[in-house]
Amino acid sequence: MKKALYVMALCMGLLPLTGCMTLTDTPNENSVRMQHAIYTTWLQLPDDTEHIFFTDRPMWLTRIPVPND
Repeated sequence: MKKALYVMALCMGLLPLTGCMTLTDTPNENSVRMQHAIYTTWLQLPDDTEHIFFTDRPMWLTRIPVPND
């Protein structure tokens, strides 16, 4: 009984060291997934800079000239 508890404690202790990789992912699939994430991040960069510099906001100025009195 003690031996089973020791084995379970050892397995539970080693579990955080295994990481998030599953048995269904190959290194090539993981690489493709990471490249896709980096590519989409670079595609979003112009939108983020427009948002930072407030150039993506709509203009509230009228196109019709306003008469001066």
